Amino acid sequence: ATGWELRLARDGGVVFLVTADGVHHEIQGRHESGAWMHIAASLTSEGVARLHVDGRLLGELALPAGAARSGFDGELLLGRNPAWRDRGARCRVRGLALAWE
Repeated sequence: ATGWELRLARDGGVVFLVTADGVHHEIQGRHESGAWMHIAASLTSEGVARLHVDGRLLGELALPAGAARSGFDGELLLGRNPAWRDRGARCRVRGLALAWE
């Protein structure tokens, strides 16, 4: 499978997960739990993933050369992955912006 996920944890964990050729690649960081935050994740056409929180770069990784990436063709889910019956989001989304090259 090929895709991406942006995850938030109750303890302040922030994860940007990109899957290419069936392999998961993760950037992980932390943020003060319970505080408002601005999260930005990007994946360039060259295969470079970046995760920012409150304007600060938390991490960057380059996918392996030639790793398969595809455009978005599924549902955008906010709140929880339907496959995870034991998890859900209890947060407020103030704004959301998506952009494709």
